[in-house]
Amino acid sequence: MPTARNYNPGSIVYFQGDLGDAVYVIKKGRIVLISSAYNTENDLKEEIVQGEFFGVRSCLGRFPREETAQAIGKATIIEFTIAEFEKYAERNPQLILKMLQVFSHQLRTIHQEVLTLLESNHNQNPAFELLRIAESYYKNHHFDYAIYAFEKYLEHYKDGTNRKRAQELLQSAKVGENYPESLPEPASEFGGGVDPNAKFGQKQLEELVGDFGNESHTPNSSENSESEEKSEIIILFRDAKKAIEEENYEKAASLLEQCFKQKKFKNQEEKDMLQNAFFEMGHVKLKMKNLDEAYQFFLSYLKKFSSGIHVKDSLYQMGVIQEFQGKFNQARSLYHKVATMLPHDSITMAARKRLETTEMRNHETT
Repeated sequence: MPTARNYNPGSIVYFQGDLGDAVYVIKKGRIVLISSAYNTENDLKEEIVQGEFFGVRSCLGRFPREETAQAIGKATIIEFTIAEFEKYAERNPQLILKMLQVFSHQLRTIHQEVLTLLESNHNQNPAFELLRIAESYYKNHHFDYAIYAFEKYLEHYKDGTNRKRAQELLQSAKVGENYPESLPEPASEFGGGVDPNAKFGQKQLEELVGDFGNESHTPNSSENSESEEKSEIIILFRDAKKAIEEENYEKAASLLEQCFKQKKFKNQEEKDMLQNAFFEMGHVKLKMKNLDEAYQFFLSYLKKFSSGIHVKDSLYQMGVIQEFQGKFNQARSLYHKVATMLPHDSITMAARKRLETTEMRNHETT
């Protein structure tokens, strides 16, 4: 028998990326479905009400949830197992027709979105952009959307530079496998002037501390003094970490600022020091209670090091800052992104907990 479950305001039915074998229908109340947009700047939200089903596609398709389902106010939801839902559908053929209409509409919406995005970015290579859209959907577990976009790429760009890549990812998406995180960036299409590392759809953020080069450089025998200067960033960063441990945040901030002045690096370790310096400066500014400056440093880290090891933690810290400033909607959006990012770890759990508490606090203040 289907099971009735009660949810308090802000409670999570399931998170995007979770595995589940249940279909839900709202008996009373409202549910909002939140999914990460392809460009990570905004969340897509869809509110559903009494009598509507959700969680159908991921359940029947046996792939991770495509969105986070969260209660708006108190809600009562009926939970069906797959077998129970199939029996219910057999007795109610109109339900099948309604679901087909919904899914058809969603595909048309995706198609129009893809066309709009490509048209609005006519200065960039459309084949490359279409592939990026497909991969973004894939990374966020929107398997149906990813499959659709990959198929469109293969249909329209039969000589595409990344055709083999698209074919392999398409097959992986069809069986619900996770996006291979170790996969390198796609090659530029047709030798066109597209930067594979450019963030599609992301507005240019103003740099906080100048322009930093990432070129590697091997000194020769006549460059000993320059080599010593390059190695300085490692010493500066380690001294900054020591100052942080001693809670001498003014000194730490001064040392980290000197790290930002380094322009060239002779090895990967030195490059990593710059990345870590941005992240640590955000924490230092938090300790100094300079919330706006801390937020900007975490934001700048995301801009400069979009595939860095501190991306998830930076988003989380930005959410904490927004929550502290009473910006609960912005904080929840950031927590949601963190809660759905792989791998699931202690930061994931912290974000999920804060996602629920901020929803409750927001209801208390409204």
